[in-house]
Amino acid sequence: MPCPLTDETLARIMATAASEDCVFLETSRVTAEESRSYFFHNPVTHLVCYPHDDPSRFFQQAEDYLAAGLYLAGWLGYEFGYLLEPSLTQHLRPGPQKPLARLGVFRAPLIFDHLPGEPLGALWPNSPQTAASTGYRITNLRPNLRQTDYTAALARIKEYIESGDTYQVNFTLKLLFGFEGSPEALYQALRRNQSVSFGAYLRSGDQRILSFSPELFFKRTGEQCLVRPMKGTIRRGPYQAEDTRLMAFLQTDAKNRSENVMIVDLLRNDLGRTCTPGTVKTLSLFDIETYETLHQMTSTITGHLPRETRIESLFKAL
Repeated sequence: MPCPLTDETLARIMATAASEDCVFLETSRVTAEESRSYFFHNPVTHLVCYPHDDPSRFFQQAEDYLAAGLYLAGWLGYEFGYLLEPSLTQHLRPGPQKPLARLGVFRAPLIFDHLPGEPLGALWPNSPQTAASTGYRITNLRPNLRQTDYTAALARIKEYIESGDTYQVNFTLKLLFGFEGSPEALYQALRRNQSVSFGAYLRSGDQRILSFSPELFFKRTGEQCLVRPMKGTIRRGPYQAEDTRLMAFLQTDAKNRSENVMIVDLLRNDLGRTCTPGTVKTLSLFDIETYETLHQMTSTITGHLPRETRIESLFKAL
């Protein structure tokens, strides 16, 4: 039976996270494919990439650390992708140079296997005792776009689609807020409300990143590369019959299917840029994954990579 981390175990991990640089990659939604959590701490060093840096050198350093038997864990910003495509570097914002990517270099992580699960003490005998949470407070929650700017952006997107410049746009906005208290307490509160297979808590100096994603971007295992795009969403129903009806609607709805197929076609093409010809396969289409508050539609595509494929080639292709 799946055994997610207990509150006590999580609190002990968070006690360490509150005092030192670390990366915690948590699987709170345990499946047969995603059944482990990883805790990296005491970094040997950090690998950082800035807008003026050569991304090829960054990736080569990453390969060198991995070849030496070390582990990498951290983050790459969306804007890091601009460095990988020469025609997009113009979109990098001028001004103070902030990192586009930051990876910690670690020795072996603490690995928690949720199938069937192990007591933390057996894995980490010197872990700190549970620390009481200091709590947190969020104030002045607001979007970063005014209503007029949001409406104008939607109008421009429709014009681009009508003109044939694009066929799909992922339009998002940010929520800004004031925060006081413990980031670790906020992480624990958020994970209780929405379990996901790809949760993360990252601390680097004064910076914290809290992430709760249900979606796998890509996974490389040996010479296999697997992607599982998520397109198509519907709310949960208040009772079982309505929930089942909504799930069936999502799986058969033409609009949601067309969105899912578009991203599947895109990723099949992207995988084809680096995988061995003829090996890219769609393993499944229009699967439904159920979460606390919604149903999501996913599809799974895989391909076989040539043995010499570098990390940089994968990121550039995808």
